[in-house]
Amino acid sequence: MGSKNMRGSSTSSSGSKGPRDKKEASRQITTPEVKEIVSQGPMVDNRLKFKSYQTGTLITMNFEPLDKPYNPVKGKASKLDPKSPPFVPKNTKKSGQKGNNQYNKGGFSAVPASARKTEKPVMTLTGTEKPTPTGRTVVTRADYRNKDVVIESSSVTRNIVRLVEEQFANGFRRYAPSGDFSPGKYNFLEHLDNMAIREKENFWGSNYVEIVVDIGELNVGAVGGVSVGAMNASATGASPSVDTKTDVFTNVEGNEGAIEEGKEHDKKKPTTIFDMMAKLGPEFVERTKTVFVTLAFPENGFKLPITGSYIPQMGGNRHRSQGPLKGAIDFDSSPSLAHVKALVAYLQGFKSLKRLDITLQTPTNQPKPIEVPQLDHCLPFYDLVFTDWKLWWKAVYMTKPHEVDGWPIGHLDNEWAKICMQREKDIMAVERATFVHKSKFFPVRS
Repeated sequence: MGSKNMRGSSTSSSGSKGPRDKKEASRQITTPEVKEIVSQGPMVDNRLKFKSYQTGTLITMNFEPLDKPYNPVKGKASKLDPKSPPFVPKNTKKSGQKGNNQYNKGGFSAVPASARKTEKPVMTLTGTEKPTPTGRTVVTRADYRNKDVVIESSSVTRNIVRLVEEQFANGFRRYAPSGDFSPGKYNFLEHLDNMAIREKENFWGSNYVEIVVDIGELNVGAVGGVSVGAMNASATGASPSVDTKTDVFTNVEGNEGAIEEGKEHDKKKPTTIFDMMAKLGPEFVERTKTVFVTLAFPENGFKLPITGSYIPQMGGNRHRSQGPLKGAIDFDSSPSLAHVKALVAYLQGFKSLKRLDITLQTPTNQPKPIEVPQLDHCLPFYDLVFTDWKLWWKAVYMTKPHEVDGWPIGHLDNEWAKICMQREKDIMAVERATFVHKSKFFPVRS
C-alpha cells in the first residue's frame, strides 16, 4: 500500500512534469545559431537570456535581429558636411546685380534685402554742403540746470532757445539753434514791456522763476547787503524802484565832464535782485505760481559773523539775562541774513504762489555737504505765509539737488523756537516798560 502510494505519487509527480516539458519544448528555438549556443552549454553563452533576444525578434534603434545581418541605413548628408552645397537665403541677391555693389566680398550679400531698406544713410559731409530747413522747430530751455526765467542781481535772463531742424542731401538731419533768443538779438525786458496785460499774466503763470542770491556779492555797493529801495519795500510792502539819481557831481552846473563822470558812476553802481524784480511789473507778483530760490555760497569759504549759537554766553540764566537768548539769531546782524529777510518780505506779496523750493548751492571745497551757518540762512523763510516750501541742497558740480531731511530740519526747528522765544521776550519787555513823562504843570512857588 505504502509502496503503491509512493509509486503513485512518484508516477503522478513524474506525470505532472509532462505538461511543463511540453511548454518548455514549445519554447525551444530551432534556429542554427541558438542550437549551436545550446550545444556549447549554458556557461558558454554570454548573451542575454530572454526570448526576444535569442529569437532575434528584439528590434531596437541600435541593432537588427540576430538572424539577419546588421546593415544600418545610411542617413542623409548633414548640412554641415563640406560636400553639401552652400546655404543661400531666398531673399538675397548676388553681388553682381544692381544695388548690391557694396557687398562684393563674399559673393552673396550677408544682409537680407528687407534689412537693407531700413538702414540709415551714412553721413559724409564735405564741408561745402548746406542743409535745407525742414520747417520743424522746437522751443526748449537753453540750459537744463536753470529754470525758464533766471533773476540775478545784475540781469534777468529768459532761458530759452529755438532749435530748427535741418536736412542734408544724404538724408541726415540735425537740430541747430536759430539765434532768435541770443543776447545780441533778444532783450527780454523789452519783449515783456511790449506784451499785453493778458499775455503777461499767462506768461508768469506758466513759467518757472528762479531767483539767485549770490551771498558772496552782497557786501558790494549796498547798505547792509540790501538796496535802499528794497529796505523801504520790506517796511512798507511796496514794490522797490530803481534809483537812477547820481550820488556825486549832481550840483555842478556847466561842467560837462563832471556830468559825464556822474553818469558813469551811476552805471557802475551795483544793483540787487529787488532792482531787477521791480522791472518785471505788477503781474510778476500777482500771477507767478512757481518760484525757486537759490542761495549760492562762495567758493573761498564762508563765515557767518553773527552772535547766538556761535558765541557762548558765560554765566547767568538766559531767561533772567537782559541780553539776547543763547542761540537766538538776529536777522539784521549780517548782510546776507538781512538780504534774505528782505527777500522773504518781498515774497509775502505773491498771492498766487503754489510752489516754493529753496536750494542751498554749496561750494566743492568744504568738507561737509551743508554747514550750520549756511543752513541758518533758511530761517527767515519761517516767517512766510506760504508754509508749504521745501528745502534742497546741491554742490556746484551737481545737476539735480537733493532734499534736505533729518538733523538739519530739526536744527532749524530748534533755532526757530529760540527766535520765537526772543520775540516774545521783546514784546513783553515793551508791554511792561515804564514811561516817565515830564509834567506840564509846575508847582506854584509860595
